[in-house]
Amino acid sequence: MLYSRSGLVSALLAALGALARAAIPEHLVQSLPGYEGQLPSNHYSGYIGVGELTQVKGQLHYWLIESENDPANDPVVLWLNGGPGSSSLIGLLTENGQIKTGDSSFEQTTEDGVPKVFYNPYGWTTKANMIFLESPKGVGFSHCEGVESSRDCVNTDESTAQDAYEFLVNFFAAYPEYKKNDFYITGESYAGIYIPMMMDQIDQDPLGAKINLKGAAIGNGCWGNDVGTCAFYSPEYFHIKTMFLFGHGMISQTMYQDVLKACRNFESLNVRCVEKMTEVAEQAGAYNIYNIYDRCGRDQVASERKTPFPELLKRLSERDFIVESRDSLRSLHPGVGEALNDYECGAETAMDAWLAEPSVIEALHVLPDTPGMRYKKTVSDLRPLYADLFKKYRMLIYAGDTDGCVPYVGIEAWTRELGFNVTKEWHSWFGKPDFEHSLHKAGYAIEYDSFEYITVNGAGHMVPTYQPGYALSMFTKFLNNERF
Repeated sequence: MLYSRSGLVSALLAALGALARAAIPEHLVQSLPGYEGQLPSNHYSGYIGVGELTQVKGQLHYWLIESENDPANDPVVLWLNGGPGSSSLIGLLTENGQIKTGDSSFEQTTEDGVPKVFYNPYGWTTKANMIFLESPKGVGFSHCEGVESSRDCVNTDESTAQDAYEFLVNFFAAYPEYKKNDFYITGESYAGIYIPMMMDQIDQDPLGAKINLKGAAIGNGCWGNDVGTCAFYSPEYFHIKTMFLFGHGMISQTMYQDVLKACRNFESLNVRCVEKMTEVAEQAGAYNIYNIYDRCGRDQVASERKTPFPELLKRLSERDFIVESRDSLRSLHPGVGEALNDYECGAETAMDAWLAEPSVIEALHVLPDTPGMRYKKTVSDLRPLYADLFKKYRMLIYAGDTDGCVPYVGIEAWTRELGFNVTKEWHSWFGKPDFEHSLHKAGYAIEYDSFEYITVNGAGHMVPTYQPGYALSMFTKFLNNERF
């Protein structure tokens, strides 16, 4: 092809721009097995080293999917799943990523038998550059260096925050074109602990990176290990759980009054209270703890294990435990059985099968079969830190209202009890359930002078999975700084 002088200059500038954007060219994903056609935007997947702050060297796997809109100017958003020990590829492939898995993945395999992955029109990459980070070390494809046993890769709440901050420093050094963009952190569940602690590290900025953090959105998140629904076997946990089940018509009025009496209005625990809570579990029956109206029971492997209620609480209360890497690709909380949904089932099962394909592992530039990790829950109550962060950053606390794991009633309570000024009391907010319909009531909201709390109707623990349209509406409003 022949170029004029101006055309040659334009071509050279375009080539230089392409090189500048491919800061880690070997991490560029050339194609994805099982995905038909060209990817809607650039994908980068690989490892970024951490460990300078914690003195425990490791490699964190990230998957960057550039915005389908305007990657040069759109925000950069980090996504974290919780656990602790759940891979953020769960979010990418079953919640808000550009591609998704499901039962259809097995019905439409490639000639080589690789499960298909499909475009997700509700992916958050339609609005932002998304980084899905497998954190901490030992989760998914991330790993500690030089260890052979999961027990030897030890993480705490503090070290996880330090490693995640160091990852961000190294990421923006490798992708300097994004350092000027607005940066946000999002996530769910135990990320309610990961995210504020990472934000605190960014504030302290021990490596002098000056990350352009603007805010965070946290869904159905824990607010500490000794408080709320993440303090299993506590009066507060029993209280929140009972209110949630009674409010959703899962236990009788008589049972509710009996529990109040036995638990002495949840001021303390006693033997009779624990016994009555076991009766509550029996009366509520089998349901998916992540979404009480869900019927994808066969895809909830943990739900098939019928665990006695006291034993279930004991397991959930463990502060020091091992997570094998193969288990981190599934939601970690044990279920309590199989419990109506209009989304495709089989997402996690198909994700497991797809990520196990050698061709997929090669395309993502990762190592298979790495050891897992040992995790120690070390922080007790993060409400003081949250109160401080609410004053500095734009924050959204959201909750799917059919989540029985970290129910919205507890989240409303702790955010209200912080004492911030309410600028608009409980009211409806509106979003689009899909691309065919106009605005519908998507949930409820409370506006505070420093942050917002919202619910999402009909959504469980993983809000983008169960209500992808409303989740995208929520994400868009948050990025645009629109009130709910």
